[in-house]
Amino acid sequence: MVSDMRTACPHGNVGPFNQRICGCKLLVMPYSEVCVHMQVAEKVMWASPTLYGKFKSTTMVQLFTLDNKPYSIPVTRGEAGYEGRPVL
Repeated sequence: MVSDMRTACPHGNVGPFNQRICGCKLLVMPYSEVCVHMQVAEKVMWASPTLYGKFKSTTMVQLFTLDNKPYSIPVTRGEAGYEGRPVL
């Protein structure tokens, strides 16, 4: 699986310490309603916090594929499982 500590996040940071600086996490997507709908449940993806909405005041999470390409629109932190199950 993807357990290589040199794996670069979507912002180009390598290693768990540098990825904590930008907030990126490599996660196993949970079986939430949104993840099941987007067909990413139980897949490994990058999650990066971002501001979203009309006034950029809502903290959401942008999902990225392992190729560092954005996937869909940002989702809430809870739906993405941002607070649990990191791979790295």
